[in-house]
Amino acid sequence: MKTGTVLGLLLTLPMMMGACESMPPVGGEPTDSVAPEIRPLPLEDVPEPRGFSRYRSENNNFSFVEGSYRKAELHYRGGAPSAEVADFYEGQMPIHGWVRIDREQVKGRRVLVYEKSVSNARYRTRLSIVEKTGWTDLEIRLDTIDKPSGASIGDEQEN
Repeated sequence: MKTGTVLGLLLTLPMMMGACESMPPVGGEPTDSVAPEIRPLPLEDVPEPRGFSRYRSENNNFSFVEGSYRKAELHYRGGAPSAEVADFYEGQMPIHGWVRIDREQVKGRRVLVYEKSVSNARYRTRLSIVEKTGWTDLEIRLDTIDKPSGASIGDEQEN
């Protein structure tokens, strides 16, 4: 190679590298309609009992939403007795469109199971309530259990 060619490459290489750094990733920037939303925030249609707060690490609390697909696991702790927490959900879940499909109490654990259907999916929420000495633990698990045939995560169907 000639000196002029090598010198030209050395001068243009830093400019090319800088241009690559400023380019968006392949496929462009994610948008709300493509990128899943992962957040350990309360669920809009599953209320939190007053006086309860999340008590596990962010790794153990999550809420995932992509299109009509939803999945969540949230852990709360508070001072109300487990019977009061169960009564709270018995009153509040129907207000938010949930229908109770199961209720059981086994070895101090109260479990309430609700389902909710919307036009493009069906969801199940399992509330597990355990009274300990001085506090009550509440675990909320929400899962998408049914989607229209042929639909995949992120698909939306018109009514």
